[in-house]
Amino acid sequence: MGLFDTAGSLMDILSKVDSNDVTAISDRAGIDASQASSIVGMALPLILKAINNNTSTEEGLIAFDNALKDHANDTHFDSVADYTRKADVEDGDKMLNHLFGNKTGIIEKIADTLGLSPAAVKRVLVLVAPLLIKYMADNKKNKQLTAEEVRRQAQTEEETLQNQYEEQIRRYEEQIEQLKRQQAQQQGQVTQQTERREDYIPKIPQQPGNSTTNDGAFGGILGSLIEQMSQKGGGQVSQAPKSENKSIVESLLDSFF
Repeated sequence: MGLFDTAGSLMDILSKVDSNDVTAISDRAGIDASQASSIVGMALPLILKAINNNTSTEEGLIAFDNALKDHANDTHFDSVADYTRKADVEDGDKMLNHLFGNKTGIIEKIADTLGLSPAAVKRVLVLVAPLLIKYMADNKKNKQLTAEEVRRQAQTEEETLQNQYEEQIRRYEEQIEQLKRQQAQQQGQVTQQTERREDYIPKIPQQPGNSTTNDGAFGGILGSLIEQMSQKGGGQVSQAPKSENKSIVESLLDSFF
């Protein structure tokens, strides 16, 4: 049985991603696990958004639907780690060209957003893109989805990921506020005892965005992404302005297209 044969949604797959899968991706890409996780976390919604942009026209939808039919017969894998070790990166590179058109611009913007090298970002994207396409191809075949159902599925998957991102950002910001309150309280106590407040430097737990949540491994992926973006942005999760009708994630994604 293949990796995607019993998957109900992309979140079902992501919830089963474990440290071995992340390590396989990071090893193949030649970067550390936290960097790989942050790239994966940003790549997934971007790829889904690109798919939704491309399938917004009937011509684009038909072309994408036909591509899924072709990939439905690709080799099946037992796990993300198994897929990663055997993935055809040249095919992944071609997929990026089809999805984004100007893949170089997207790669450079992801790299700049996360504070990583474009080469590292590309090495992860050529693994993630075909994995996502294979998931959608198998899902179409197993559920006998029409082209229109494929379009709706991609839209739903993007929306679900955005909701997960917004929830994780909310948790991250709550943790930061809690840390600030704890620091203020500790500083006040030390000031009362020593009257040398300027000499006291409170300890900040590392990577508050990676705390254990009910999201399992995917929560860790999102935590790595948020932490990486926060470090790059000087403590800000996103430099993209949040409009009245758009979430932080939507505003960020729109800045790439």
